[in-house]
Amino acid sequence: MLQSASAITFEIDDCEKALAELQQQLSSMPLMQNTIGIMHFDPEFVYAGTVDYIAQHIGFPLAGCTSSTQAVNTGLGDLCLTLLVLTADDVAFIPAHTTGFLNDPVGTSEQAFAVAAAQTTLPIRMALLFPPMQERIAGDFFADIFERLAPGLPTFGAISIDETISSYTHCRTICGGGALENEFAFVLVCGNVNPRFISTTVPNKALLPTIGSITRASGNKLEEIDGKPAVAFFEQLSLAKDGKLGSGVDLVPVLLNPEAAPGKPVSPYIRGILNFDENGAALFRGHVDKGASITIGSLSKSVLLDNTTELADALNGEEVIHALILFSCIVRRCVCGETPQAEAELVRARLKPDVPFIFAYAGGELCPMRLGNNSFQNFSLIACIL
Repeated sequence: MLQSASAITFEIDDCEKALAELQQQLSSMPLMQNTIGIMHFDPEFVYAGTVDYIAQHIGFPLAGCTSSTQAVNTGLGDLCLTLLVLTADDVAFIPAHTTGFLNDPVGTSEQAFAVAAAQTTLPIRMALLFPPMQERIAGDFFADIFERLAPGLPTFGAISIDETISSYTHCRTICGGGALENEFAFVLVCGNVNPRFISTTVPNKALLPTIGSITRASGNKLEEIDGKPAVAFFEQLSLAKDGKLGSGVDLVPVLLNPEAAPGKPVSPYIRGILNFDENGAALFRGHVDKGASITIGSLSKSVLLDNTTELADALNGEEVIHALILFSCIVRRCVCGETPQAEAELVRARLKPDVPFIFAYAGGELCPMRLGNNSFQNFSLIACIL
């Protein structure tokens, strides 16, 4: 049976002290045959060497990525490192990562998966994904590549983020012995485990009626709306000027409602806009569908926290929980304005205190959420129940 425990440290400069603080918080939980640590951390812990030191001395493999505000049972903060340890005799955890991802995203992902999958004879129940943040690689890539490699396998994870939010220069992932730059890390979870997933995003009451239709799009590039360049559409709404996004517009949720093919129902999804390219196309944080209707919304702090409360209460209604992993879109943190820790504080206060959990912010969320299919989302709060 799976067991878990969480820990937190704020110690950046003294690597030995940081490790000792984590170990002390975890000391009451004996490790079983198979163990993995899900770890999130501010980039300062990478530059101080603390992440690598912990990875090399803690005694079990780690996987995770950089984040902003984080929380576990015993504390929360911005400049911190958090850890959720999963251990079991009848569940296996197989960490893996790409080598040279930017040169060959598809090939290196396929190779890493093949090597990892060959290490177990147990049934693979899910994959925890920790991709690097890359402006030119839509987040859907990571859900799609796993759907091709292991059809129907649930995928759940967080795209790395840092305090820059826009340049991503400090984003890192971790797998095995230390932090990785521009590499895709993941964990195959195998054996006697039944993962469940709950998610929430921008509620309907925060959205406007449909205001256009996408007439040309490719990947994460929205080129035309109602036959006009995307930049003209956003300029007409006073969300852009002279080909540039207005201040704060990257925090505006954009709802896309795809056309349904016969026998293939679809669900609406939320996207965040990054910028415009030199041709006036809008670049989004994930794939956009040609033919989809489009509208925008406005997410207030009060609506967001109501939204978070509903998800936390739904988690509390689950009968059997050995561990919880929660990821929230970094934009939700920005919406909280002068109280950026508000959502993390609410999650920590609302969840049952005896359930080990980890909460971290992400640059994009991966979760089975669109009609049960693996999906990349923005503006969402997602939870994996183990």
